[in-house]
Amino acid sequence: MSDGSRVDPVRVGIIGFGNAGRLIHAPLIRHTSGIDLVAVASSRPRAVREALPDVAAYPDADAMLAAPDIDLIVVASPPDTHAKWAEAALAAGKHVLVEKPFTVTLAEAAGVLDRAYQAGKMVTVFQNRRFDGCFRSVRAAIETGALGRVNHFESQYNRFNTVVSESWRAPAAPGSGLWYDTGVHVVDQTIQLFGLPDAISMTAAINRPGSDAEDWCHAVLLYPLMRAVLHCSMLVAGGVPRFTVHGDAASLVKRTADGQGRQLWSGMSPDDPRYGRDDDAPVLLAPDGSSTPQPAANGDYRLFLSDLGAAIRGEVPNPTSPRDVLGVMAVLEAGVRSAREARVVPVRLPEGVA
Repeated sequence: MSDGSRVDPVRVGIIGFGNAGRLIHAPLIRHTSGIDLVAVASSRPRAVREALPDVAAYPDADAMLAAPDIDLIVVASPPDTHAKWAEAALAAGKHVLVEKPFTVTLAEAAGVLDRAYQAGKMVTVFQNRRFDGCFRSVRAAIETGALGRVNHFESQYNRFNTVVSESWRAPAAPGSGLWYDTGVHVVDQTIQLFGLPDAISMTAAINRPGSDAEDWCHAVLLYPLMRAVLHCSMLVAGGVPRFTVHGDAASLVKRTADGQGRQLWSGMSPDDPRYGRDDDAPVLLAPDGSSTPQPAANGDYRLFLSDLGAAIRGEVPNPTSPRDVLGVMAVLEAGVRSAREARVVPVRLPEGVA
C-alpha cells in the first residue's frame, strides 16, 4: 500500500499464451480492478508483444519467475506441467493461480499445497465457474428452501464439436479428456452446493473417431440422502437443460448455460454491457403443475479475480481453500478409477485433511 487511500494492484504474470492465457486470463485480468497484467511467458513472445504491447514478454518462464515486479503467477500451461510451474513459482516467492485441473493427480495436488504452506504463499485454482450466471441462479433458488430437501441434482455440461483437437486435451495423456477438462467444473460446483460425496460411480467413452481421450463421461456422486448426476459430452447439439434439480417440495429447471466462455473466445470485452448477461430465468415447478420463474443472475468471472486480489492483500480467505482443491482432485481421481474398474469407488481426502 503506497498511502492511506490507494491500494497498490497485485502484479500478475502468466505462464502460457495458448487459448486459456490469451483468450481467458489476459482479458479478465486487464479488466479487473486491483490487479494488473505485467508479464507473459510464452514460446511465442512475438505473439504476446503483438497482442499486448504494454506487457513484458518473456520467452522463458524461469526468467519471468525471477522478475521482482511480479506478485502472482497464473499457470495456464498444459495440465501435466501445472505442478512443476506452481512449485517453481512458489520457490520464487510468488503467489500462484493454477488453471484447471489443478494437477493431474491427488498426490501432486497435495505436494503443491505443502510447498505453498512451507513458502508462506497462497496457491489457488481458477474455479471461475462458481461465477457462471446459470450456477448462481440455481444456487440462489436452492438456498431459498423452495425445493425442500434436494434428492436429485443433475448438471449437464455439453458441447458440440466433431473435430478432434490437436491440443493437449485430445491425446490420451495424464489430465487429458473431458472429465478433467469440463468435468472439473461440474464437480466443483456440486461440491460447493452439497459438500464432498461419499463415493462415485462413473463411466466414460470415446465417441469421436480419431480421439485417443474420452469425450463422453457420466458420473453419479453418492451422498447419504441424494444423488448428483454429472454428464459431459462433446456431441450434444442441444435440447438438454443445464441444470435439473428435484426436491421433496418442488423441482427446478435451468435450461441455458452461461455464455461467458463463448463471449471471451469471440473477443468480447468483459466491460461490454452484454458480457455475462443471462435473461433465461430458472423455473420452479410445483406438484400442482404450476411453474414460477425465479430470478436470473448474471455471470462475471472477474469476481473470482477480485476475491483473489483481496485474499492476497489479507482481506478475505483464499477463494479456493486447500480442502476445495483436494476435494475436487479426489473426485476426479476416484472417477477415473471407477470408470476403469467398473465399480463404485469411495471418495477420500488425503490423511490429515479435515
